[in-house]
Amino acid sequence: KGDGIGVSALGLLPVSERWMLHGRVGMVSWDTEATLEAPGIVVSTENSGEDPIFGIGAAVHWEKGAFARLEYNYLEADNAELSSLTLSIVWTF
Repeated sequence: KGDGIGVSALGLLPVSERWMLHGRVGMVSWDTEATLEAPGIVVSTENSGEDPIFGIGAAVHWEKGAFARLEYNYLEADNAELSSLTLSIVWTF
């Protein structure tokens, strides 16, 4: 099992009235723990760290105050490569 929390900054680059590109850079603090159980044996391990996170994406505005954002994020934490692809729908008011 694992968890983490991060802080990042988002840089925005408008390419047209409707489209915007963005880049993300930040830091993630994470903790993991694992347990392996076999007859007569229990092995547990815990690990934690802080690592940078990077992301790129694009957004399209389709109405006043509403847009969709597609973003790819990458994090290398303790020799594990983690990535995500997210689609967000955002309404501002």
